[in-house]
Amino acid sequence: MLQGCVITENIHFNNDFSGKLRYDIDMTQFMAFSKMMAENAEDSAEIQMEEIPSVEQLVDSIKAEGEFTELENMEGVSNFSLDSEGETMIIQLEFSDIDALNRAYSVLKNSNAMGGGEMMGEVDEKVYFTLNKKTLTYEIFKNPQGEEPMEGQDEMNEMIQFETVMSFDKTIKGIEGENMEVNQDGNQVSFSYNLGVLTDDSPNPKIIIKLK
Repeated sequence: MLQGCVITENIHFNNDFSGKLRYDIDMTQFMAFSKMMAENAEDSAEIQMEEIPSVEQLVDSIKAEGEFTELENMEGVSNFSLDSEGETMIIQLEFSDIDALNRAYSVLKNSNAMGGGEMMGEVDEKVYFTLNKKTLTYEIFKNPQGEEPMEGQDEMNEMIQFETVMSFDKTIKGIEGENMEVNQDGNQVSFSYNLGVLTDDSPNPKIIIKLK
């Protein structure tokens, strides 16, 4: 489902570490790729094109399947929404604290809509964010695919891009990236990677943010 996607994640942390999370899943490349495959198919292109769902239809299907019902009723999570805008799927929610963010994150990361069920396999609930006084650590968990990548894996890795921006009400004192290049601009931290980072056998990347 996520072939040819740019997944942009924005997380804002208030002073008390409540905040907002937003995912923009840009499926423009995926839709273009699907249309190209349909046009090149031996069968009627018109019939093939009719079988390609729009992003709005994908969102309606996810809602009908109730994949995010848990988020709608999760303690500490509010104002969850799943919408589409053109060829972009948009997921938004608010969280009351770091624990609520971790719970919501586990549901999102393991969902078929985010590629978890289909591409990354079943994953136990993880602690992605750890707060120790005024130091926030974010760990990106991997699912190594073994020594022999499947055919076309490199191309697939390049087609799925992740971009994350974290912003804070608090002042950032310093940042550190382990196995990940991290950038700071004022009270924002950003980093980006492709699917290959999630499937190789190197250590999990960590982003460490020290706040005043």
